[in-house]
Amino acid sequence: MKPDDTPAAPYDQAPEWVEIIKRAYRSHEPFDFSGVSYRFKNMISRPASLQLPHPVFRNAAVGPPGADRGR
Repeated sequence: MKPDDTPAAPYDQAPEWVEIIKRAYRSHEPFDFSGVSYRFKNMISRPASLQLPHPVFRNAAVGPPGADRGR
């Protein structure tokens, strides 16, 4: 949640989501994350990724901002 406890718009959350996913795939040890939309303690992804630096991942969106990012 944002500091005022109102949910962030999905497109505002996307950069944090991407950062968390990339970091989880690359990290060999648990890590903490504290952002505007997401907070985790001792986050770790198992099994570890064999594809480096991380597997390809996609997040689909149907609105114009999401479609524009995918181009």
